[in-house]
Amino acid sequence: MATGRVLSRGQVQVPQGVRRAAGFEPGDLLSFRVAGPGVVEIVRLPRLTLEETFDRYRIAEPVDGDRDWPAWEAAAAEEVMGADDDFDRTR
Repeated sequence: MATGRVLSRGQVQVPQGVRRAAGFEPGDLLSFRVAGPGVVEIVRLPRLTLEETFDRYRIAEPVDGDRDWPAWEAAAAEEVMGADDDFDRTR
């Protein structure tokens, strides 16, 4: 079993062996889900090309990134991890 550490700014240090086994790379977007007391599931969200992104997420109205980002992030996480009413992905 590998161990990591939560750093003072809330960053999580993921051991190299775990990163390699999970296929995590610098810059990957990760989704975190609390699965129970002291248990967190981490899933790497898929990387999409710009064309794939535009095909998957059509933009039909003017965009306000500050307003819209939390909803986009939640939709992407739900697409990958499925719905979970107990977890607030907009934080």
